[in-house]
Amino acid sequence: MKTVKTYIILLLVLTSCYVDDESSFISDSFDPRMPQYSEEGANTAGAYINNYPWVARKRIISSIFSSRPNAVGTMSIFDSLATNGTFMAFQGGDIFINESSVNCSVGLFLGGINLSSQDDLFQLEGNVIELDGDVSFGQLIFDNNFDSINYDQVGVGTLYIRRVERVDSHVELSGTFGFSIISDEEHSVFSGRFDYKVYPEQFRD
Repeated sequence: MKTVKTYIILLLVLTSCYVDDESSFISDSFDPRMPQYSEEGANTAGAYINNYPWVARKRIISSIFSSRPNAVGTMSIFDSLATNGTFMAFQGGDIFINESSVNCSVGLFLGGINLSSQDDLFQLEGNVIELDGDVSFGQLIFDNNFDSINYDQVGVGTLYIRRVERVDSHVELSGTFGFSIISDEEHSVFSGRFDYKVYPEQFRD
């Protein structure tokens, strides 16, 4: 029985894979490793973290057991009335360091702004939000582990929401960001850009 279970697990691994959705990734003309800034719902984000390129792009989980591929590496919006704010997360990214990569997501906590639906996003359009390290801040989530967010290491910088537009059943959200974390470990995040399609299921408690 144990051999059968092992065989099934191995089969699932071999028949499922992550595939980058190249149709959503448009390279930056100055650095092809990075996505260019776009406003078309490309489902990508990018920045330089400690001078290395960080990229979060839409990936597809492909399996022979699923007729419809699932997408990962998306944007999630965590609304919490208890903390009076919203945590926006660009998930499933990688920092590319020479020949290796480090899993990392980028988060932005917006203090005093509660986003629980698509309609709420329109209050952000054209806003420059100061990430002061107190009310609002940037955050790096290494290993994409959202159970161990370190609120003692918060980033100071700026978030600029450049475009919010409804297109059919989704809202396209685009902007730029940058911040620095100065604590036990210092991190710099600059030239950040993001462009996502936001659906109702991306809002979480």
